[in-house]
Amino acid sequence: MEKIIENISEIVKQFPRIIQQAAKSMMGMAAMVILVLSLLGGIFFYGASETARLIVFLTMFLGAALFVAALFLQQKVVRNLINSKPTQSAAVCYRVSKKKIEFLLVQSSGKRWIFPKGHIEETEDSWEAAQREAFEEAGASGEINKKQLTTFVHLKQDMKTRGIEILLAAHLLKVVSTQTTKEKGRKPTWYSFDDALSVFAKDRPSKYYNEYKRVLELARDTIKSSLK
Repeated sequence: MEKIIENISEIVKQFPRIIQQAAKSMMGMAAMVILVLSLLGGIFFYGASETARLIVFLTMFLGAALFVAALFLQQKVVRNLINSKPTQSAAVCYRVSKKKIEFLLVQSSGKRWIFPKGHIEETEDSWEAAQREAFEEAGASGEINKKQLTTFVHLKQDMKTRGIEILLAAHLLKVVSTQTTKEKGRKPTWYSFDDALSVFAKDRPSKYYNEYKRVLELARDTIKSSLK
């Protein structure tokens, strides 16, 4: 039951993005227009004849059916957002000094600032992958929260691909110690909350910036709650 509730909660969180993806198709746009018009019709014809109310109901049903069909046509998006498990894991590394929260970020191969992240191996849980990536990419060791903070969508871009969406699990990691990372070019750097938002915004489409912003805000609020 707890797992079902978690899945429903995640779907609710992703609902705005699901609507956005469905609306990218002509069918999805048509469905949304029909739904809006039928809702307006329901308001104006609430006290009208039974025939008018039936027409409004049938129109609303048609819009809903078209919207569901549009979602299924976006099979890849729906699968990634709802049905599939995260393929990568990210460590939201942080430290607290005099109640000031700082986050440890690294650079991707495309020179964008990101959380340390990487693939979840078959023998790993997502928290184990996050812990491993934090050490490999940022040289950070510490206390990992085994419970997922959230999941988020990241645009993966490198020399081999023009960009694909991947789903990541995010885990909080309270950094206890750091050392020089073996991976060159990562440039692990500590940032305040505001500065982290600023570097996340550089050369990143707003859709994916908003994902990073959401994770960072959730991390900040969760950390603050633990300090009380």
